[in-house]
Amino acid sequence: MSDRRSVLRHLCRFIAAAGLWGGWYALSLPCPFRWLTGIPCPTCGTSRAILYLLRGDLRTYLQLQPMAIPLLVAILCCLHIHKANGVVREIMTYAVPVICSANFLLYIFRLK
Repeated sequence: MSDRRSVLRHLCRFIAAAGLWGGWYALSLPCPFRWLTGIPCPTCGTSRAILYLLRGDLRTYLQLQPMAIPLLVAILCCLHIHKANGVVREIMTYAVPVICSANFLLYIFRLK
């Protein structure tokens, strides 16, 4: 019964997050970071990149935000690290900072 509740809870969270993301995208709301600072945020283009990747347009995905999928993996790792154990937990512990650092370096490179 506990596993069923856990799956249902994750499904509800996924639907809520997808709804918020879809609503934000559908309403064409600007990035709050860019709106406040005038420069793009480190994850700028992630939503559009994923949508292009889902359409099969790899070139545009790579132009917009090549770190979109790794960033999603990092988010999933952060959400589920408490359930991991042993080697998997250790890999997740190192993978998240590496992915975030790589994204930040790409961000700095693109600002120039």
